[in-house]
Amino acid sequence: MDNRLRFDAYLLHAQNFQRKLALANDYFQEGGPSIQHAVALLVRNWVNIQCGQAWSATQASEDVTAVNLCHAFANSADYNFLLVRLFPKEYRCWQEDALEGDLKTYGEDHPDVTSDRNNLGLAWQALGEYQQAIDYFEQALASNLKTFGEDHPHVAIDWNNLGLAHHELGEYKKAIDYFEQALVSNLNNYDEDYPEAVINRNNLGMSWLALGEHQKAIGYLEKALASSLKNYGEDHPKVARDRNNLAGVWQSLGEYEKAISYLEQALVSDQKTLGEDHPAVARDRNNLGGVWQLLGEHQKALDYHEQALASDLKNYGEDHPQVAMDRNNLGSVWYSLGEYRKALGYHEQALASNLETYGKDHPRLAIDWNNLGGVWQALGEHQKAICYYEQALASNLKTYDEDHPQVAMDRNNLGSAWRSLAQYSKAIDYFEQALDALKKRLGEAHPNTQGVQANLDVARREWQDMR
Repeated sequence: MDNRLRFDAYLLHAQNFQRKLALANDYFQEGGPSIQHAVALLVRNWVNIQCGQAWSATQASEDVTAVNLCHAFANSADYNFLLVRLFPKEYRCWQEDALEGDLKTYGEDHPDVTSDRNNLGLAWQALGEYQQAIDYFEQALASNLKTFGEDHPHVAIDWNNLGLAHHELGEYKKAIDYFEQALVSNLNNYDEDYPEAVINRNNLGMSWLALGEHQKAIGYLEKALASSLKNYGEDHPKVARDRNNLAGVWQSLGEYEKAISYLEQALVSDQKTLGEDHPAVARDRNNLGGVWQLLGEHQKALDYHEQALASDLKNYGEDHPQVAMDRNNLGSVWYSLGEYRKALGYHEQALASNLETYGKDHPRLAIDWNNLGGVWQALGEHQKAICYYEQALASNLKTYDEDHPQVAMDRNNLGSAWRSLAQYSKAIDYFEQALDALKKRLGEAHPNTQGVQANLDVARREWQDMR
């Protein structure tokens, strides 16, 4: 077989399995029973999909058809669906392959290149590498500004992506600035109810919520819900998404019955539209479980979280990040019930899964270490708790800056553990560092700031009583 015939044969093979990947993703997006069909199709063809993607990447420097195919592989499937088989670092490699080929073929400011950079930003963000993500989003923004100008929809997407990355870094005011630019741009091009404007308002609501500005958050989220209802009607998944977001604000305000009302509406709607085992239904159940736990209704909480776990296991298998999150939720309920050994089992499973998926310095690992530290502290094993809390702090300091709210909460946890050991000087030092960071980032009135202030006041009183 000559080289051209061999190339054509490999090309047909790769194109065939790229189409199978896209088809599997279509089934996944349909929801309901189609999800299991999607996963089966992906698993059955996975080796050939990987071979096709790898071949297209190696040929991209030689042939434009291979370049376009490499780009297609990188854009064929939802990230959460690909995680059934593809590790996050491998997903990033697919995006890097696409960018390399598109850059050589089309040059800096081609739309495919900016699309690749946005995808790479999202890939780095999923890995917890938020500064890397921002670098790619800024390159995409600069290119799209040059090509399209201020008020183009592609530019609004870039601003929105930058807002999401800064939100993850705890830079909520920067995030709000970017979300507001995205919203203004979208409103200059479209009407109030344009779906991308709805996304911008949801993101603005969540950043204002992170700052403890509940009324501002509710204002944006209620507008988002009203627009989605107008666009789609009662039983659309995007309406359910908006209700979940509003529920989060009411939960934060301690208005648990209001939160449950929104979540129950979302659950009924998603069940009707997507079927019992869709990931959105599992999300609704997890959120309902969280609110029932806060109300002290632990059996209801367990029921919802167990249903969510069963559904996600069916869709994703053992080592998916969402399954790990479900197990952390169950561990949290068992912790609330004082069943610390059961809690430990769930949190250890979550940790093992996330280590397999992400490696040790991802923010999700820090959550797992904090959860395990909390259980060991409740068991009176304060040195073990400190060991886990220190791992969480070290990991988060690699991801975030000194004043990030999560770093502050890690220090708060360490302060609590040292206080349990009557090591008040160490405890006070951690509480003071946490308090300073939260005052800078969230302000004195934020509930987290006030909680750390209370912990510091107690530690100071107890130390004074000892002297």
